[in-house]
Order: sequence, then structure tokens, then C-alpha cells
Amino acid sequence: MKRRIAGELLRLHQSRALNNPPPHLHQLHQLAYALIADMVTDIKRPFTSICIHGRSPELLLPFLQEHNAKFGVGAAETRVTVVDHLRSPHLEELLQAGREDEFDLLLTALTAHHANSEEDLFGKYLRTLKADGALVGSSFAEGTLSELYWSYLLAENERHGGMSPKVLHLPSLGELGNSLTMAKYKLATVVAHDEMGESGYLRGRRKGVYKDLLLAATALYSAQFGVGSHVQATIALSKFIGWKQHASQPKSLAPGPHVDSVEFSDELRKFGEVENFLIEEGEEEPRKVK
Repeated sequence: MKRRIAGELLRLHQSRALNNPPPHLHQLHQLAYALIADMVTDIKRPFTSICIHGRSPELLLPFLQEHNAKFGVGAAETRVTVVDHLRSPHLEELLQAGREDEFDLLLTALTAHHANSEEDLFGKYLRTLKADGALVGSSFAEGTLSELYWSYLLAENERHGGMSPKVLHLPSLGELGNSLTMAKYKLATVVAHDEMGESGYLRGRRKGVYKDLLLAATALYSAQFGVGSHVQATIALSKFIGWKQHASQPKSLAPGPHVDSVEFSDELRKFGEVENFLIEEGEEEPRKVK
């Protein structure tokens, strides 16, 4: 029964997000696409086969046309495929249609948190890319909705003596980079974007609460982070890029010959006597030791 109700609530949430998204989501996508555009600008080549996985692609299309125009590639020569991440969270429709090794650029904005595994999602992205194709994206990062996390933690710890996960885990920069590496991307790079505070995300979205925990968490949130009729919420974003393997990409250098500590000391002595100095607490000048 509980599982059926949870499934119905999830479908209701997805339907609202598809048909009547709140205004602040558009603002978040504007910022997410600006981060993506910043990374694409540094790539000194055009892209003629592009996939956008996310919402509001119209925010990014003018930039892509401008980027390609720098290299003499017109809009007529550029093919853009848009996939809504809520209707197809793992690019199922593309993979089922056999559209693998098709795109030289895949852009994804605020989609990774919908996947149970970032590594699995990035692996499916990789299948749709051509050799030397690039995945460029932005995602929610660790620290997002930290105010909500702490409100739940305090409320549940007070009532039950512990805490179970209530807020979605969002990856740190290290976890996101590891997911790209484990998915077989080359030259993966992950960069943090400064956190920003937003208001009005939570107050008034639900008319009532029916759990004492939710009531307590709401009271704590309003008391600690309320500003007038709004509440504050922290949003942290990261941007990342990874490449599908190709023979033209730079390769890591082979490790040099092994040199043990004795041989290393012998090499140093060729340039002069090796001297050791020690300074202890209370001493002003270091003294030479053997």
C-alpha cells in the first residue's frame, strides 16, 4: 500500500514538473546552461551532431549556433537532438532506436540526480557519443539544500534518537569525477561553482503536513532560515567534461626508472654535501645534526 502511494506521488510530481514547472526551475536551468556554455567555449572546434538532455533547450541553442559560426559552420549543417530527461531519464528512446556512436557533443543540465547511479547514466551517455566526442554538463552538488538536511536531522534525532536519509544524496566533486572515470571517460574534469542562496522554494508548496516529523522540520526550517514570508535554500552546482577515447588524445607519460632512497642520496651528493638541520621548540636557530 505504501509503495503504491509513493509511486502515485512520484508520478504526480513528474506530471507537475512536465506540464507546469515552477518559475525558479527556469532560473536554475539558465545558470546551468551558462556553466555548460562556459566549458564549450574553451573547445576549439565545431560540433555538427549535438544531443541536449534536459529541460529548456532553447536557452542553449543560440549559443551553440554562435559557437559553430566561429568555425564557419552554419545552423543548417548542425543537427540538434533534444531529449527531455523526465520523459527519458536514461536516454532509453535513443539507445532502443540504435542511435549509438552518433553525437560529437552531448550536453546535460541538472539530470544526474534523477539517476540511481551517476556512473550508469554516464555510461549510457558514452554509448551515444562518437570517438573523441565530449560530454559537457552541470549538476547539483554536495551542499544543496543543506538547510533542509539539518532541519530533518535535528527534528528526527530529537524524536527518534537517530536519522535516516530524507534528503537526496548529491555527489561531491570527487564522487562525480570518480563516476566519470569509472564510466571510461578520458580527460575528465569537474569544477565547483560558488554556492548561491535562493528564496521561496519551500514555503507554500504544500498546504498541510501529516507527520510530526515534517511539522517539526518545517518549524525548525522556518525558525532558522526564514526571511519574512520566504525561506532560504542553498543551491550548489558543479560543471564537468569528459571525452570518449580516441587515438589523437594526449596520453599519460610512462613512469620513469625506479630509484631507491640510497641511490637518490648518492645522486644528491654529486651536487654537494647533504646536510640535515633540526630546530626544536624554544630554539631560535636551527642546528646541524648528523
